[in-house]
Amino acid sequence: RTWMCKSMGNSKYHEVLVRFYTPARLRYVYLIRDPRDVALSFANTAVGDCHYYSIVTKWVRLQRQALAVINEVATFMVRYEELLHDKENVVKDLYEFMGERHFGALSRKGSVRELTLVEDAASNAKLSPVSAQMAELSAQFKNLVRG
Repeated sequence: RTWMCKSMGNSKYHEVLVRFYTPARLRYVYLIRDPRDVALSFANTAVGDCHYYSIVTKWVRLQRQALAVINEVATFMVRYEELLHDKENVVKDLYEFMGERHFGALSRKGSVRELTLVEDAASNAKLSPVSAQMAELSAQFKNLVRG
């Protein structure tokens, strides 16, 4: 079973995730981002409380929850800026970290060969009409259409 979710709020369900996936299979990807950038990004969203104090208060709470559990299972840490500047190597390292995964009856391993597909997918995604529509909805989604 493979499931991915970007919500840091799921760290409060860590015990359930460990029981379901087991510590040997559960993986976390921890994206390190400057909290000032996070606040600026969320202040421009179309939903939720857009006041900086509320954004930062929630961010601190979520960080504390995540930091309390990330050492209990395998965790891949990456800085947002590193991802922007060196996508190819970061994605390669992420594939290595994820290791073998099963999708239906197929078994696949992350590899350099797969990076070509990831690059193509990323390039095509930012050109898609859906990405353009989402970028117009909120400043938070502007990154969907930039390089």
